[in-house]
This record gives sequence, structure tokens and C-alpha cells, in this order.
Amino acid sequence: MAAAPHRTVRLTTWSVVRGLLAVAAAALLIGLARAAETPLWWIAVAAVLAAMLTPAVLRLQRFVPRAAAIGIVLVLATAFGALVVWRGLSEVAVQVSALRAEAVQIAEEYEGSSQYGEVATEFALSDKVRTFFDGLPLYLGGGDTIDAVEAVTSNAGGLLAVFFLVVLLLVSGERMVRAGLAQVLRGPARDQAWDALRGAYSRTSRYTGLLILRAIVVGVVVNVVAQVAGWPAGTVIALWFALWSFVPGVGLVVAAGPVLVGVALFTPVWAAVALVGVVVGQYALARSVDHWIDAHVLRLGAALTLLAAAFGTELYGLGGALIMWYLAAFVVAAGHEVAADVRPVPDVLKDMVRRPATDDAVRRPATDDASAR
Repeated sequence: MAAAPHRTVRLTTWSVVRGLLAVAAAALLIGLARAAETPLWWIAVAAVLAAMLTPAVLRLQRFVPRAAAIGIVLVLATAFGALVVWRGLSEVAVQVSALRAEAVQIAEEYEGSSQYGEVATEFALSDKVRTFFDGLPLYLGGGDTIDAVEAVTSNAGGLLAVFFLVVLLLVSGERMVRAGLAQVLRGPARDQAWDALRGAYSRTSRYTGLLILRAIVVGVVVNVVAQVAGWPAGTVIALWFALWSFVPGVGLVVAAGPVLVGVALFTPVWAAVALVGVVVGQYALARSVDHWIDAHVLRLGAALTLLAAAFGTELYGLGGALIMWYLAAFVVAAGHEVAADVRPVPDVLKDMVRRPATDDAVRRPATDDASAR
């Protein structure tokens, strides 16, 4: 049997330099983002919120003046957000508290068992379970009431700043973008840039709406399954799957890993059935919904989604992950719009190549010869 051919990876000086420059650029970007953490966060959140609310304003202003449309959208969005946060966080806190009590009880049972008691006690399993739940974010039931009050009061100024920035962008966002383009571009280039930004925004808005709708459907289905199977903390599990559904192709399978490991401790049969259901559901989504979104709206991909989420989480936590995901989708959409307008040969060069010789150009040599004589 012939030996398989060996592949040699050759590193050139330029490839090494490019790798070092990429790492340095990423480190510089993270450093600059951390140095300007608060204002960047406010602007990013306000820009994304305004971008998500603008379609509702545009539809509503067909029937009422724009100022009234902005006011109605802001009031409805604020009321809806407050209701969802209040009801959702209270329910999540109750379920996490019940899950904590059950997990601590199971850990203490393992410490008192004859088979695993010595190992579990030496590992301090129950203490580590308590520490894990105490370290959860406040919106997942971690900390105590004092920590929650301090978090709300310390962020009140930031929330107010974000609200006023959202209002400013809803009122004058389009004019601000047009004015910025007018400062750096002129004529047809400015119009092409505006068309590209508008097309990218349209793609991103549709992509965001479709994925939010898909996340809601996934969350509802998972919550129903959790209630039927009798799993603890069904709402928390549903939120977990809904967030991971934003990662196309593999999100549901990744989300099922830690959840099904915990479920297997209580009901192994349900865990096996749920694993099969998750794999089948992920495949069906990838072949139907994801395929249609990639073909007709935007293809972001799992790798870029995870990269943007990891970068945002490193900077600002869960909210930063969602903001960076939206910005990544907008950048990819802008790339699609720009690539759609690229021509193999610029029109100017075509005109230069095809331009016929003028009479002056033909007669100039004869004129030169006559003058020479």
C-alpha cells in the first residue's frame, strides 16, 4: 500500500506578520473598547434599540404624524419591556430558587450516601452548588435583594442616557447618517453609499425579526416539553434554548448538552427522548427555515455568530453579546449590498477603452509634421 502523501505547511514572513498584525489589531480593539466602555455601551445599545424600533415608527407614521408615531412606539416599547422584565425575571427567580433547593438537596444526598459520600464530602459538593447559584447574575436569581437594589440604582443614570439617545436617533438618525456621508462623499458615490446602508439595514431588520420569531417559537416549544416532562425550571430552560437558537445550524444541539446532562440525573428516559427530538428539530430547522433565511435574507453563519457573541460577552456580558450579534449581522449585510454593486470593470475604464479616436487626435500628427517642415 502506498504511503499517504505528506502535506507540508510553509510559513512565509508575510503570513507570520499578517497573523501578528491580526492579533495586535484584535487586542487593540478590545483595549479601546474597554477604555471607553461606558459611552460605547450607551451608544451601541441606543443605536441597536433605535434600529429595531424604526420599522414600527415608519409603519405607524403612515397614519399619524412622525412625532406622534415616535411617542406611541416609545410608550408601547417601554411598557412591554417593563412588563416582560418584571414578569419574566420574577418567574425565573422563583424557578431558579426552587432549582437551587433541589440541587442542594441532591448534593447533600450524595454526600450522605455510602457509595459516593466520601468523594462528595471531600469535594464539598453541596458548598460548591451553593456557590454556583450565589454567583449567578441578578437577572437569574443570583445575589440578594440588596445587590438587586444597588444594581438598579447604579444603572439608573445609564438607562436614562440610553433612553434619550434612542429618542435622538429616532428623531434625527436618518439626517445624522446623511450628513455624515455628505462630509466624506460627493455625488454618485454618496448616493451609492446611502443605498448600500439602507439595503443593509433592511436586510438586518428582516433577519433580526425572523430570528426573534424563531427564538420565541423555540422557547414556547421547549417550555411545553419541560412542563409535560415535569422538568424543574422550565422557563429557564426555555430561555436557554431560545438564546442558543440564534446560532444557526448547531445552537439547539449545543444548548441541549448541559440541560440533558442534568435531566438525565432525574429521568434518563426523557433525556434520551429529548436528545433525539433536539437533533431532529435542529436538522429540520437547518434544512427548512435556516436554508430559506440564508437564501433570501442573510447568511451570518454559526462561526461568526459565536465570535460576535464571545466578543460581546467578554466586554459587556449577555447584553453585549446581543448587541455585537446585531452589529455583525449589519456588517455582513452591508458587505452583501456592496458586493452586489461591484462591476468587473468600472464604467470609466470601459468608456476609456471604447472611446473612438477624435478628429483632432488624427490630425495632430499632420499638424506637427507641417510645423516641423
